[in-house]
Amino acid sequence: MASHADLTDEYNRRAGADGRLLRCVRDLDPAEPAAHYADDAIARPVFARLDSLQGLTADIKATIAVMDDLPGRCFGGSVEEYLRAQGYDGELLAAMLAGIVGSGAPAGPWDSGVSIDYGRADVFRTPDGYRVLELNMGSVLGGRLTTTLNGALLRTSAFGRFAEEFGLTWADPVQGLADDLLAAGRTTAGTDSPVVAIVEESGSEQSARRLMPALRSHGVDTIHGELSDLGFADGKATLRGRPVDVVLRMFFVRHIPLEPQGMAKLRALIEAHRSGRTALFTPFDPEIHDSKAALGLLFEPAVRAKLSRTEIACIDRIVPWTRLLGPAFPTVPQNDRAVLLKECLSRRTELVLKPASLYASQGVVIGDQVGESEWRAVLESPPRPDYVVQERVRPLPETVIDPETAEPDDWTVLWQVFFGSAGHSGSSVRGRPLSQSGPLGGNEQTRTGCVFFC
Repeated sequence: MASHADLTDEYNRRAGADGRLLRCVRDLDPAEPAAHYADDAIARPVFARLDSLQGLTADIKATIAVMDDLPGRCFGGSVEEYLRAQGYDGELLAAMLAGIVGSGAPAGPWDSGVSIDYGRADVFRTPDGYRVLELNMGSVLGGRLTTTLNGALLRTSAFGRFAEEFGLTWADPVQGLADDLLAAGRTTAGTDSPVVAIVEESGSEQSARRLMPALRSHGVDTIHGELSDLGFADGKATLRGRPVDVVLRMFFVRHIPLEPQGMAKLRALIEAHRSGRTALFTPFDPEIHDSKAALGLLFEPAVRAKLSRTEIACIDRIVPWTRLLGPAFPTVPQNDRAVLLKECLSRRTELVLKPASLYASQGVVIGDQVGESEWRAVLESPPRPDYVVQERVRPLPETVIDPETAEPDDWTVLWQVFFGSAGHSGSSVRGRPLSQSGPLGGNEQTRTGCVFFC
């Protein structure tokens, strides 16, 4: 079995001599469903050892199991206190608690009532293995449809032959999602052929609509709408009047306070789920660990003291040092925050500041890309109260040959590793040339890409 590095080198060597392989992404057949990705995609597939991603997924799920136990171990069995420790309050806290199926009775450990191991880890590959920068929990996940590139590339003659020669495989996260939706239909709504409604926030411009044909191709009867289209009849959810067996939630907790009758609709969905009339995939149970602050809690001394050596070893193997820094986190003593601030000032070039609840790299400050005075200012007076500080992870570069110039260039690549009830369920990547500075995320330099396993 080839290593990641050996396979990458061999692909680039052949692509340098074979224009069809070099341009296999750019020259996809326009009739391919993935063709619209081609111009904005990384110019070659990225490769990984499947066993390494499966091992990473096992560690991720073990870490989530520890996190799921934290309300009981450290917060008196209260999910509310666990969320407050992550900086939730006000309307967002109320919406989060309303959307949770499980219970948080102080008399016993929190019981989720749903599988919470469904999500996506954003990961860098380093010389010491994969490192998880953040966990995105629940059904509101991007990056799944990028894997349509995999099938399209296998249908090209140039890459198809390469993949066959080296026994390359891939996993489709849409298939994993389809399997989980069908299982939700059986276990909650009691049907083997559920009607699944993809529901986004109102005014979403139907950004998740492209998921509908992908799920239909996997045998799932799927419709699409927004929260404003959602109604209820006899305790069952309806979408524009049509009864729905499963709601695939593509709206975030932050949308509920902004939605007309948002709390009422959320409570009705939870009641429909509990009564077995309409399954909600997923309730907010998984998202109690979705904030970057949840990772920060794993490194707080009071929490760390409640973990076993085995648990700490697993966490430290995949999660970089992360701490709660901003004033939004009420469980961090002022003295501890002062000590942490001093440490952050001395370690500027090794650290990154991140808002706990934003996305697409919004608000990220990289220590070695700002001066000492700017770093001190953002530490002492953060523009957002929910900043966490994380050890900067420096990934191994991926060499990509430019199909226009035929020149090699090193890229920074972020891996999106999907997982669900069956474990690892596929991967995609986002990347940009190493020469581009700033956080990798929602900017015009960032490209998407697909992953094949060896």
